[in-house]
Amino acid sequence: MSFVLAVAALLAAIAMAWVWQGSRTKEHHDETGATTKDDVGAQWQAEVELEQLSETRPHYERNRLKLVLRNAKGRETETPEVSFELDGQALEYRVSQGNYYDRHPYYRLSETNALALAADTDYTLALRTNQSTPSPFARLHTPAPLSPAHFELPVRHASHRDLAITWKGLRQQADLLIYKTHTLSDGQGNQTIEAGGPYAVDALRHRIGPDQQTLREGRYVVPASYLAASAAGDVTALTIEVEAANRGQFLHPVLKGSTLTAKRKIVFRVEVMEGREKSG
Repeated sequence: MSFVLAVAALLAAIAMAWVWQGSRTKEHHDETGATTKDDVGAQWQAEVELEQLSETRPHYERNRLKLVLRNAKGRETETPEVSFELDGQALEYRVSQGNYYDRHPYYRLSETNALALAADTDYTLALRTNQSTPSPFARLHTPAPLSPAHFELPVRHASHRDLAITWKGLRQQADLLIYKTHTLSDGQGNQTIEAGGPYAVDALRHRIGPDQQTLREGRYVVPASYLAASAAGDVTALTIEVEAANRGQFLHPVLKGSTLTAKRKIVFRVEVMEGREKSG
């Protein structure tokens, strides 16, 4: 009888472990994607972000992974005895320094020997302590294929016309973010250029891509009123960002507030012309 109870207890423990690893990212995140509970035995709060970036005008491609470890008080902690690998490729451990004595330790993918990342693919982040055998730390899954070819929008556009952004063939939802650059001229012909950013109060945001209500093909129109001159100056450019993101799964105990994200971002830039010049 005791043997049967022991086996039952063992099976229950295994089942609990599967539940912890398989569903914790679904059940223990807040709206920002951060974990909301401390795992038993956790030492660090981890912030992990994997990003695949494409920019147009000029063309630019980059794969980036950054990992920051913090203690229970939320302070960045230096851990030179700890190393990480992404699918076998070692991350660089670096410590940047601020204006005074503040130090900012982090891990990153090598910029000179960057790992080629594929879309819709699993990647495993492994942890080593003092050159020990690597153990799984987290699993990330990159977003579905997303490229500039999925979108149609002009390179330059006249400010008096609505601007249409169309897309087709999207396999995953993404966030569309639009912000503008102003150019202000004074009486002496001097110009001041003020580039907007993601946190601009007048930035436009829209969710695109397939779900129960949204199709893989779609269209978003930026009204001409958004391109009109104002006290801030003439609108001379738009920056259009498209970003898809997946939350990952921690395979190692972490403190609450930990985040794990794989992102795919595309950045377009559109020149805005004053008057009734031809768009194209």
